[in-house]
Amino acid sequence: MADLVIEGGEARLKEFVHGGHPLSLRGMVNEMARLGPDLEPPIVDWGPDVGEEFVKD
Repeated sequence: MADLVIEGGEARLKEFVHGGHPLSLRGMVNEMARLGPDLEPPIVDWGPDVGEEFVKD
């Protein structure tokens, strides 16, 4: 994971660190589970598929 940071007019990618440790997708999912369902983001219904949303192999 990385943060996009603008410093002195330059865009830089920096490793995203939480609590002194890099944060992984698994770590974020585990943290959401730990915090409980009251803090889960809402599910957004974007409507039906309208184009090439899926990659055709």
